[in-house]
Amino acid sequence: MKWLSETLIPIGNPDLDVLVAFNLGLGISSDLNRWALRPEVGYLFNPGENGHYFHWSLGVSVATP
Repeated sequence: MKWLSETLIPIGNPDLDVLVAFNLGLGISSDLNRWALRPEVGYLFNPGENGHYFHWSLGVSVATP
């Protein structure tokens, strides 16, 4: 299990806002050194605005020889 916080800073457009996200993810595998399915859920918000977004994703990690 992995807990991650991140700040998303837009580059090149000063009109865009900085966003903050908190994510929680897992690595599911019979051999984490070779491969893993990585589901993740998160919470994204703009500190200067009301409202938020819940999001999820699924990644795959594969080690190459």
